[in-house]
Amino acid sequence: MIVKKAAEMIDYGDIIFIDAGTTTELLLEHLDHSKLTVVTNSIHHAAKLVDKNLQTLIIGGYVKNATDASVGQLAVSQLRQLNFDKAFIGMNGIDHSFLTTPDTEEAAIKKTVMDNAQRTYVLADDSKIGQTSFVKVERLEAVTIITNRSDSILLKEIKKKTKVIEV
Repeated sequence: MIVKKAAEMIDYGDIIFIDAGTTTELLLEHLDHSKLTVVTNSIHHAAKLVDKNLQTLIIGGYVKNATDASVGQLAVSQLRQLNFDKAFIGMNGIDHSFLTTPDTEEAAIKKTVMDNAQRTYVLADDSKIGQTSFVKVERLEAVTIITNRSDSILLKEIKKKTKVIEV
């Protein structure tokens, strides 16, 4: 399972960012480090993290109704001030060179987080491989992709450009 593997990447005392989204939401169930600090741009994720008694910081900004994600210049400005040991990001598309998403404001959030993380993990099931959305977020080489096993020819190509963990 993608999120179980992602949880194995988290160390005691880490400061992590968890992106808004359905796949990243599943990661919340696997968090149990008492010394973990979690930053998120999802009001939904933040409520679940607080219920788990984890130290939680929620990023402000406009809330996009479709994804419950804080977006906009205020959110980007706050993120620029923070550093993360690890970031766990969702993505709508992974093509032969880029990570992509359909929304410019969410792309800005994702890119800012990636720029401020020591290590970024993209959590994406194999249905995202070969998809291209409107906005380029980052080149493949900047991240580690965690996905389910696939015989995709494109995934084999992607492995030549970046680290891919198949589960």
